[in-house]
Amino acid sequence: MLPAFQGAERRGVGADSRIDGEFGGYVASGYRRVFGVQLSTNHIKPAMLGEQVEAEATPVRVGRTIQVWEVQIRKIDPSTSSSKVLLSTSRVVLLSNTEAPKEMKEYEEKIKKYARL
Repeated sequence: MLPAFQGAERRGVGADSRIDGEFGGYVASGYRRVFGVQLSTNHIKPAMLGEQVEAEATPVRVGRTIQVWEVQIRKIDPSTSSSKVLLSTSRVVLLSNTEAPKEMKEYEEKIKKYARL
């Protein structure tokens, strides 16, 4: 879960969606380097300072060269974590056909502990 920052209610959503999509793309491609090609975000509701939000990236298409991810950001109701309100939805298109540098191998091992598709 990521906290919403004042003034970043909408500006930070695109960056968060891009990062979440790229993280998923990195894992789905077998830990190859990924690059953002296109990002489209629809803002539905704002998040206020101190509200808890979560982002979920879901693969739409995972090809060898191009990947498409749908990222939804939701506000979590503090009284019950099961109640969530959709804040934004983004579509992230990635290029995923480039080998990752050897220096990223340590990073890859850390991500394998937490990543799930």
